[in-house]
Amino acid sequence: AEDVWFSEALVAAQISMTPLSGFLIARLGVVSLLRLCILGISLTGIMSIGVGLLDSLRSLPLLTGLIFLQGAFVAPQTPATQVLIVTSHPTDERARGMAVWTSARYIGFLTGSLLAGWIAQSFAWPLIFAVAPLVAVASLFWLSSDLNAKPAATASVDWQGFLLLVTAVVALQLFLSLDSSSGRLIPFLLGGSAVVAVGVIPLLLRHLTRAENPIVSLQPLQNRWF
Repeated sequence: AEDVWFSEALVAAQISMTPLSGFLIARLGVVSLLRLCILGISLTGIMSIGVGLLDSLRSLPLLTGLIFLQGAFVAPQTPATQVLIVTSHPTDERARGMAVWTSARYIGFLTGSLLAGWIAQSFAWPLIFAVAPLVAVASLFWLSSDLNAKPAATASVDWQGFLLLVTAVVALQLFLSLDSSSGRLIPFLLGGSAVVAVGVIPLLLRHLTRAENPIVSLQPLQNRWF
């Protein structure tokens, strides 16, 4: 059951943070954001190894939280690297660059999964958290400050939209992942999460359409080619 909670925490973090990537790129710049993500992935990965080696049930909530944080740092990397491809390549080479990036991403997923499985079987399973920091640190050598897009004028943070987004994602994730036969309190959690999700999602959409600088912009959806 622990691996289910780990994967759910990772997915919830990525769903929550990926829509914020545009805001973070505009505020920090592409390369600065990638460097911050690399630092966060490395620190949470190293801390996860230490917590996992404790091999105690009391360490599971902390480990789940660290995995959530790692997922939050991983989420902006895909949009940020796509922005790098678009801004650093001429128009006629962007499709080729995106194709190479996509192929490398799938190869990375496959290689990382195989390497993590070999580490878990040959050594100790907490050492699988070392894979992401090693790859992240290695990518620093390919980041140049010359590629950094100039940050846009800083705007106030849409905290209301952020809280509504995280609440909706967590409630929906709980509703989809909980098993009603696992305990007496689970049906109440299922009902509560469903009510929260149904109530918060309309508020979130209403806020995103009316806020001056929403945390997630819906303007790209107006383009039929999006």
